[in-house]
Parts: sequence; C-alpha cells; structure tokens
Amino acid sequence: MTEDEIRRGIINATDQEKHCFWFKRVITDIGDNIGDSNVGKFVDKSWGHPSSVDEPAQQLLNKLREKDLPEALPNNSVIQYDVKWNSNGIDPSASQEHSKYIEKLCTDFYDILIDRINQGVKEDQSINTEDPLTNEIFQHGSFCKKKCELFHGRDEYLTTVKEKLKKDQVAVLFGESGCGKTSLMAKIAMDVKKWLGEESATVVVRFIGTTPDSSDARSLMRNICEQITKANPSEDSKEEKVPQVSEKLNM
Repeated sequence: MTEDEIRRGIINATDQEKHCFWFKRVITDIGDNIGDSNVGKFVDKSWGHPSSVDEPAQQLLNKLREKDLPEALPNNSVIQYDVKWNSNGIDPSASQEHSKYIEKLCTDFYDILIDRINQGVKEDQSINTEDPLTNEIFQHGSFCKKKCELFHGRDEYLTTVKEKLKKDQVAVLFGESGCGKTSLMAKIAMDVKKWLGEESATVVVRFIGTTPDSSDARSLMRNICEQITKANPSEDSKEEKVPQVSEKLNM
C-alpha cells in the first residue's frame, strides 16, 4: 500500500472514526537486527553491502506513522501489536509470540468489522425510518416530478384550470385512457402554488394505484386526511389526529 493510498483512504477521508481503523504492528527490536537479510521486507534499506536503513525514507514513514495517522484517527481506532523480531520475519510457525499475534489480529479484525457493520445497519435503519405519511408524500411527489419532466404543450388546458382555480371554482379533468390526464394533473400540481401564491394553497397529490396505500380506498382517504390535518393544524392543538375507522363496514 502506498502513502498516497493511505492519505486518500484514511487521512483525507470523512468520518474516519466510523470507517477507518489502523491495525498497527510494531517490531520493537527491529533496529537491533538491521543486518538480517529479511529485514528489508519490513524496513526500507539502502543498496549495497553492507546495507543500512534508508534514513530519508524512514523519516517520511515515521512522520506518517507517528504524526499524520495518529492525528487523523481517534485512539480507539488504533490497535497496536508489539512483537519481537524473528530471523524469518513474521513467522507464526517458528514463533509462538507471532502465532498469538496473528490469531489476535484476526479476532480483533473480525470483531471490529462485525461491530461496525451492525452499527452501520442500525444507523441506516434509524435514518431511513420514515413515518408512512412522509413516505407516501415522497412517492407521489417523485412520480409527479417525473411526469412533469416529459410534459410539453397543453397551454390552453392549463390556462382554463388556472382561471377556474383563481375564481375558487372546481376543475374536473376527464378523457379517454392514455390521453394525458395524469401528466396534465402533475403539471397542475407543480404550478398551482405559483398561480395562487405560496401561502394560498395546500397541495395534496395522489396518483391512484401508484403505491399500495393509494390502491385501497380506505388507506387513500385516511392518508389524504392525515396530510391535510398536518398541513393545517388547528390553533388549539399542536397535533391533530385523524380518527381511526373500523376495519369493516356494515353494508
């Protein structure tokens, strides 16, 4: 892994405390074993014989390890493991200490990863937990917006509806299937507040059959009533509730 990848993935990332962890291995006595042939796999060394530590590279690495990363990550996101050098490097088959280190590293990684996944799921559920009314309004609003994106012309119909609404008259649109009633109603819903003024109209948009709650008459009417109640609360009550209706009606 390069320094650039570490900076982009950790130091310059957002919400490091939620998404970033550093499993930091420290070989405490590696400085005493620089002459070992395998040390070059763990420390930058200069070319030639005898080779030595590449000091400029080591200084840059130390800055990254001892300053930049600790400043970017909270202490509980840094899990450190101190081990002694072995002539084979990190070799769990030759060193019991290394074997325990690898086992603990795997256990810690698994536990932390599972914990973060569970926390992420909980956060996502809490963020996406919307009340049914909000979700219903959003679904129909999105449908309305999509219909308007494809809308063109029909100026004479829009003008007629606009004039009727400004006179407090009822406008009823009717026509054969496929003639464009839905798109026209979507356009009216988007423009009606411009016609009447932002504070003069409460727009309740429902396209019957586009959602489960708009496919059932009882759910549809209750949903509409709830939106109207929330949009126009009475002065003596902060929250009006729509009365429950029995599940079955005697016919």
